[in-house]
Amino acid sequence: MQKSLNLSSRRLITIDVMKGYAIIGLLVLHALIYGIWHTAETALSILPVWLLVFLAPLIIVATWGGGFALLSGFVNTFNAVNKMSKGVSRKMALQPIIINSIIIILLDPIRCYFFVVPWNRLFTGEMGYSLFLDLIVNGNFQWPPFEQIMSPGALPVIGIAGLLCALVLSFVYDKNGKTKENKMLVPLILLIAFIIVLFGEPLSHAMYALEKEMFFRGGFLKILAYPLVLLGGDILSFLPNGAYAFLGMAFALIYKKESSKDLVKRYGRYISLLSFVLFLIFLFVMIKQLGDTQAIINELFGYRIQPRALTFFNISIISLILSALLRYYEYDEQDLYIKKANKTVWVRRWGMLTLSLYMLDGLVNTFFSKLFHTWFGDYFLEVDAFMTNVPAILLYSFIVILFWFTLVWAWEKISFKGSMESLVVWVGGLFRKNKSQRLNVQKNLYMEDH
Repeated sequence: MQKSLNLSSRRLITIDVMKGYAIIGLLVLHALIYGIWHTAETALSILPVWLLVFLAPLIIVATWGGGFALLSGFVNTFNAVNKMSKGVSRKMALQPIIINSIIIILLDPIRCYFFVVPWNRLFTGEMGYSLFLDLIVNGNFQWPPFEQIMSPGALPVIGIAGLLCALVLSFVYDKNGKTKENKMLVPLILLIAFIIVLFGEPLSHAMYALEKEMFFRGGFLKILAYPLVLLGGDILSFLPNGAYAFLGMAFALIYKKESSKDLVKRYGRYISLLSFVLFLIFLFVMIKQLGDTQAIINELFGYRIQPRALTFFNISIISLILSALLRYYEYDEQDLYIKKANKTVWVRRWGMLTLSLYMLDGLVNTFFSKLFHTWFGDYFLEVDAFMTNVPAILLYSFIVILFWFTLVWAWEKISFKGSMESLVVWVGGLFRKNKSQRLNVQKNLYMEDH
């Protein structure tokens, strides 16, 4: 049955759905944690135990920052392999990935400097305000110092993942877009992913120490510390989050194989099982070293660099989810495929706008946060009355969520014009012959050409 379906010509519902849910989860979690309680530590100290248990799945999902790198690795690999299988040269297949990845990396310092939420700066520990957030919170309009960009978000790891994807595929495929069947390619890519998790955390800690010394020495060394932070030393640096990108690449290559539905299922189970075993091993080591329950919780969820135990646990769960969604959405006959696509329009709509929503996240949520803390408490107190005012919190949550849903719905009506995605498409179009169909709403959201 799989061979009769032209899977390569259809849009991947799975990736759109995962991107949609991921950005919704990010916006909601940021609105709750940073908007209501300012920090995760404050939330943990205020919320009752029963509510923390109830919210445990959300707390786990909040640590899935590398998930966007996984989706990037999958989409870039799938699109490039798809093009080359249709006769497109390696250069033309990989060029859009490289251009888009560079744009994504360059956008992050802009986000950090102008739009990011108030955040403790990486090396000094002092509260840092981006330009517009300082205006909203403090009423000040002054240019932040250089170190404001020193705590990168999720964009650099996505961009680096894209560049590495292009690099790997450039070795696997020749200049004409041809390759020989290599049964060891997927296992090799998965091995790289696990090596990044195993050694990424300690290496990232070592890089942090080096970068901190460079930062305080000042001058050119201070500037040079920035690109190093993109690779390691902070919460969303490539190490160890880059492992998710290689996981996404592996799943894309598995999906492109013949009789891939069974392979997707088996690989999903094997990866999940191995990751869970490694999670238990590193959790045991952590318990042995720390002993105290609170210290273990702080290590798992109060980290600056994600611990290996948590990364392996996340990979275990995400692998099962990705495998299950691929098998549920992507192997149906055309009529059922379209039916499932139509049922997910509401969430896939968000998936087409993830970059813009991520850029606006801090600006919008901080605006509403300042408003409600001013009305019901005091924004500048470590703990104020709003943080425990349940009716006010419910009203705040409702208004913020309603705002985001209305914004996304309205933006779709104008085909996402003026979005960051449209900017990326325009810049990328300067270097490509064929116009990108990335923001073609009728084709990508409503499947009119399928």
